[in-house]
Amino acid sequence: VGLRPMPGHNGSSLIAELQHRIAPIQSLGKNAGVHIAMDVIQSAPPMFTSIPSQLSEAIQHQHTSIQCSGAPFATDGGCLSEMGCEPLIWGPGSIDVAHQANEYVKIDELLKYEQRLESLIRQWCL
Repeated sequence: VGLRPMPGHNGSSLIAELQHRIAPIQSLGKNAGVHIAMDVIQSAPPMFTSIPSQLSEAIQHQHTSIQCSGAPFATDGGCLSEMGCEPLIWGPGSIDVAHQANEYVKIDELLKYEQRLESLIRQWCL
């Protein structure tokens, strides 16, 4: 089971609710010689960043063809949010081909991103 809590949801509470709902099924399974278990392999907090922000506007200035929106996948951004940061997900390639055996990023997309990122770093850090 993949569980991705939304901002405002408590991941631990959601896991506890799942465990509570599985308990009766586990009891039935024991009588039939079946074992049902739930192991929490990873728990990541939700990510939320208010838009617009200075960073989102700077990124959109660099990459005018994109619009900021929510992402239907998990990132480490939730951990950064818990630390008080306001992270954004931005990079080359497409999530449609990410995390697969044949995932890829086109070279021209990577080179364009490199230029945009360098420009953003110069604008914000130098």
